[in-house]
Amino acid sequence: MEITDDIVEFGAFVLAHCAAIAATNEPGNLICPFAVFVRDGNREIVDFESGSQDEAVSMGWEHFEQSQDSVDYWALGREGYFTFSEGKSDVLVVSVWKREMAEPFTMLQRFTPAGEEEFSLKGPTEFLVEQQLLAEPTHPFLLTAVTAGIARHPKGGLWSSWVKD
Repeated sequence: MEITDDIVEFGAFVLAHCAAIAATNEPGNLICPFAVFVRDGNREIVDFESGSQDEAVSMGWEHFEQSQDSVDYWALGREGYFTFSEGKSDVLVVSVWKREMAEPFTMLQRFTPAGEEEFSLKGPTEFLVEQQLLAEPTHPFLLTAVTAGIARHPKGGLWSSWVKD
C-alpha cells in the first residue's frame, strides 16, 4: 500500500478535528464518530450518532462501503483504545482512504481525555497499516504531511499547546 502526502494531509486535518472536539468535551464524553469526505472538491461531514460507540463506528464503516464509488477522499474520525507494547492507551483514531487505495489505513494519536487531568496529546502521530504499527524510522517523511494537514484545520494552531510529553 502506498501512502502519499495528500492522503496523510487529509487524515491529519481530520485528526486535528478530532482533537478540537476532544479538547472541548466534558469529562466522560466521547467524540461522536464522524466521516469527512471529499466529492468533486467539496468537503462534507456526516455524524454517526447511536446508542453505543461501537454501533456508531459500524455505521461509519457502512457509510464507507456505500460511498466508495462516489467520493475522492474519505475518513472516519473517532476515539478509542489501542494496545501498544507498553500497554493500553486512549487514542484519537482516523481511518483514511482515497479512490486509488485498495483499503484504508489508520492514523493514531495518543491522548489524555479531559477528566481527572487536562486534555493533552502524547507523542507523535502513529500509522497503522494492515493492523501493524509502522516503525517510527520508516515514516519520518510522513510527519511533514501530518504537520501540513493539522495546520490546515481552523484549530490546528492549538495542536502544539495540546502536546504534553
